[in-house]
Amino acid sequence: MLKFIFLTAIIFVNIFCNSRTGDQKAFGMIEKCIDAHGGDNYRHLDVSFDYRQFRMHLMEEDGIFL
Repeated sequence: MLKFIFLTAIIFVNIFCNSRTGDQKAFGMIEKCIDAHGGDNYRHLDVSFDYRQFRMHLMEEDGIFL
C-alpha cells in the first residue's frame, strides 16, 4: 500500500512539474524584469565600493568574474 501511495505521488508531481505554460510565462516575466533593470548591462559588470578599510572591485565579462 505504501508503494502505491509513493508511486501515485511521484506520478502527480511529475505531471504537475512538467507543465510548460507556467514555465514560459515565468521565463517571459524574468526577461521583462532583466530588461527593465538594465538588460545586457549585467553581462559587462564593473562595480567598485569601499568596505571598512578595503577597496572592493568586481568585474564580469560574459560570465567570467575577476
